[in-house]
Amino acid sequence: MRHYILLIVIMIFISGCKKEETPEPEPQQDEIMKINFTNGYIPDPFEVIVFISNPDGSLIADTAFSENGLHSVMNENPEIDIPDTFMVTIVRYDLYWHSLLIRMNTFQGVSPSEWAIRGMEPDTIGKATVEFTSIPEFSGLVLYSNQGYYNYTTSTNPQTCMIYDAQDDFYLKMKTDVNGPRFKWMDGFTAGSHYVLDLESMEIPNSTTIPFPFEAGYYEGRLWGFGDNSFDLGKAFLFDLVLAGIEPKNEIILNYPSGRYENYRTNIMIRESFFNNALYFFNTTGAIPSALPLIDADITGAQMSENEIILLANGNFETQKAFLYFMSANNEIFEWNIYAPSSAEKIYIPDLSPLLGATFPSIDTADFVLKNTELIDFHELNSFREMLQVMFDKNNPLNLDQLDYSSVSRLEQ
Repeated sequence: MRHYILLIVIMIFISGCKKEETPEPEPQQDEIMKINFTNGYIPDPFEVIVFISNPDGSLIADTAFSENGLHSVMNENPEIDIPDTFMVTIVRYDLYWHSLLIRMNTFQGVSPSEWAIRGMEPDTIGKATVEFTSIPEFSGLVLYSNQGYYNYTTSTNPQTCMIYDAQDDFYLKMKTDVNGPRFKWMDGFTAGSHYVLDLESMEIPNSTTIPFPFEAGYYEGRLWGFGDNSFDLGKAFLFDLVLAGIEPKNEIILNYPSGRYENYRTNIMIRESFFNNALYFFNTTGAIPSALPLIDADITGAQMSENEIILLANGNFETQKAFLYFMSANNEIFEWNIYAPSSAEKIYIPDLSPLLGATFPSIDTADFVLKNTELIDFHELNSFREMLQVMFDKNNPLNLDQLDYSSVSRLEQ
């Protein structure tokens, strides 16, 4: 009998040991995609929220990242199958004056891949101040610029400039009453220094005249200069900024310092009049263009429901976009761009993720207002998929504004 009892005790002991050696397996997690946040894209002390959605906008997964670097977006629910293509939404937020600006970018038709997203806001290393003497009579606004920073103002009071490079330069441009446009360039602009700039002797800028494809009642023009071929928007010089709408014009004149830069980004918007809701955009990098290629496409209407937008469009374009806007009672500003291929019959508005709702309890899809829609035709790309490949290339990601394109946008009235 004692042998029988001892045998039972031994069996129970062995059974317990086996149970400890074979724990329950953890739920399987599948990687949906990788995203590498580079060049300070995630601002300290905030985080970036990423959520993945089905093609119809229903949620698959969401996650948040607080540090830059390579991350995996995982599917933590094994009961959810990952479709061949899905939607990706990147939510980035940062301080904006006395508010919080939340930028949301959604892309339809994404395949499993590795993305890189590059920050375009370099860290400042300090400030420099500059005051002016022998100021000539002038009209309009004065442009002050150094790499990554500019101010466009009527004031000639001493300026405080943000500095991003150990060795920087300073540029001033104004329209003098006697001599017309003039500029002043100063080398060796460094953080922590104070400068006095004599404006008695100023140089004549180079200028390029670009004809419009139609008479414009209102137009804007920006000309950026780059010291190399990187076209890094965070380190660009703004050489000219034109805001005009007093009388209709058939052309725009852009000024820039002579003999210093050969690589530019030209961004122009034209509008027939304030009573016309169509805005035409032109964005080129490299040489300053001699003409503006008007997009061969147009939007004839837009219909928005709770979770989708249908654009009535025609012509040749690769990408369609909807821009939604919402400001909360807490002065949180939400700007939401949703991008879809030209072949998409609908632009889906994805369900907001639980993480986004927990971070911003005031947000509700129903509160967003459709501000404008846009069709984009790239000069050197042939499809929406190529746009994604170039923008999120894991070795050299680019911002949309670093690509060459023409577009038409319709304001919702």
